[in-house]
Amino acid sequence: MYKRQGKDKITHSIRVHQKHVGPYLPVLGKLFDESKDFENKLLQRLDDAYLAVRYEDNYQINKDKLLIAMKKAEQVQKIVHEIYKKMISDFNQKLQGKKAVPVIAPAVKTEVVKNMLPFAFDELYAVDLVHRITKDLTVERIYCINCKNKSSMQSGIFLKESIEHKSQHFLLLVITKESCNIDSFAVQNSINQSPDVPATVTLLVHSIQKVNEALLDNNLFFHEVLRSDQLVYQDESLSGLIELPEYDSIKGLSWASFNWQQRKWRAEALLDAATNISEHETVIVEVSLLNQAMEQLCLGFIYAITGYKPNQQSLKHLVNICRCISPIFDEVFPTDTEDDRLVFDILIDSVKDTRYRVPFSIDPTDTGLLHRRCRAWMEKAEELVTEMLAEPGLKSSCEEA
Repeated sequence: MYKRQGKDKITHSIRVHQKHVGPYLPVLGKLFDESKDFENKLLQRLDDAYLAVRYEDNYQINKDKLLIAMKKAEQVQKIVHEIYKKMISDFNQKLQGKKAVPVIAPAVKTEVVKNMLPFAFDELYAVDLVHRITKDLTVERIYCINCKNKSSMQSGIFLKESIEHKSQHFLLLVITKESCNIDSFAVQNSINQSPDVPATVTLLVHSIQKVNEALLDNNLFFHEVLRSDQLVYQDESLSGLIELPEYDSIKGLSWASFNWQQRKWRAEALLDAATNISEHETVIVEVSLLNQAMEQLCLGFIYAITGYKPNQQSLKHLVNICRCISPIFDEVFPTDTEDDRLVFDILIDSVKDTRYRVPFSIDPTDTGLLHRRCRAWMEKAEELVTEMLAEPGLKSSCEEA
């Protein structure tokens, strides 16, 4: 009983143990029937034995009583074993679907998973990238969600030879053992600003706890990623990730549709407000409203298509995710030329500029261009989301998980 309550023994008397364990485990409380004279005396004899065998020289018990005591001991052992099995079974049932149950991770060394590198992930770069991430974060796993490659060729009369330009961008899920803080998100900037990295990254950093909570909340994104073979890195220690619960695709699609409509309505209201306020020449507030509208559209689009809920709300971060999800975003907001990049930066920085820059002015042509592109992205996102939601078969595989 005292083990069950997490206490040490306070007495070695079998009679006392039986008395106190009875209300909790009746089968053990009736092991010795104290109403019977023989069993009562046997119980007393066993209690006396604890001290007698240590301090007395004349303790004796006959063979018949000893055999009966041994049978009682075997009976206790069998009962306790059955109780223990039932307790473990009940405990696991209560935990199932309610909280994280540690499961042993596959035997993978603490290094890049060779022969499993996804997409066009160069092994040498993967090793370097994993090192850069894991030296600052206590990482459980890293998955490559998307790889975006761009290349162009430059040639001309005054060039001795053609010049090829290449760029690569990776969207990575980083699952950490500890809760995320501002330092967790600074790792991405550190990597992207380093002059010796061959590619840029967008890091989606989430703790094991948040991933487990999302899985239990029927989140499509983490179900899909953890079921994929796009593992880049896994720590070799005991995993804290729960076993994947079954995904309810009908519930998931219903919520995706609802979420998108809510985000779209908010974006429409913000875009209309930006149009109306432009008449009063408060251009920085106008562009700031466009920024907020884009945040709503990106949040809704990302969740509707992937089920992902970003834990960073900066528009730049959301846009990077959208670019990885669909190439159409680059068509609406191109950044190939310097002018396009400058106009886009005006949109990205508008909230910050509203707070800190006085005075501030923007060319009306740029403002008009941003209005058109924001409206265009709302239309394109609506088309993509509507198409996806109209084809539940795209996610039906989740029901087989």
